Amino acid sequence: MKRIYKSLTPNSLTAYAQQNPTADWDNGFRSSNGGNDYKAVRALMVDEQGGLCAYCETEIKNLPEHHKQVEHYHDKSQGIAANGHNWALDWNNVFAVCPGGSRIDEEEKRNYPLPDNLSCDAHKNHLKLKSNVYVPPEGRVLNPLDMVASPCLFSLNRANGELMPNVENCARVEITYNMHATVQELVEHTIKVFNLNCARLTAQRVQYVYARERAVKVARNLNNPAALDSLVSQWFSNRWPAFFTTRRILLGEQAERYLSSMQYVG
Repeated sequence: MKRIYKSLTPNSLTAYAQQNPTADWDNGFRSSNGGNDYKAVRALMVDEQGGLCAYCETEIKNLPEHHKQVEHYHDKSQGIAANGHNWALDWNNVFAVCPGGSRIDEEEKRNYPLPDNLSCDAHKNHLKLKSNVYVPPEGRVLNPLDMVASPCLFSLNRANGELMPNVENCARVEITYNMHATVQELVEHTIKVFNLNCARLTAQRVQYVYARERAVKVARNLNNPAALDSLVSQWFSNRWPAFFTTRRILLGEQAERYLSSMQYVG
């Protein structure tokens, strides 16, 4: 999970919200203008997120259109708040996400049974339905808009591909909206709510561990430490590669220097 930097308004969603401040999402904005406004704002989100799911960082830009989804960080079903704020039409409350394992084929379901392998908003919604209680996410899980771009708050178990809090970096960062005792606990709860360590995702992360090990082996055989620098530029030349955070962790200081040189902000 990485920081997301949203563009300034206006766009098709904010224009609709200004004209229809009390409308909802499903029967309002999503169907407005024949659905073209919804498609336009979804495409804008996918582009601004570098083609990645806001939570698990799998690539979504080349998915079929009906697999590209829009997630409301604060549940749109909560409607209009007492202060008049409309969560359903808030540009800063929506992200482009993957199906979270809900649209995998039958063979994949045998390997990665559901609901254990739901992730992202699909798993967050699963938890809500399971408990039958809505718990607002603010302060309880990381918000991609309010995360720090650096340092990275996550570390990686290279043996099994599981994400964990980077204890040292979490201790260095203050997140004002955090309702947990520490940033470390906030990161831990985020991983749990979005189920970022389901087997379906950890198996994919392990493949990047192998890729790095192969690159290290080549560098040693060639007696060329700069070979890893080539891997950095290869992995981060596009905005952004799938499993961005995993790659960033695996390349460590080399990745941080590269991202700093390109003035990475999210």
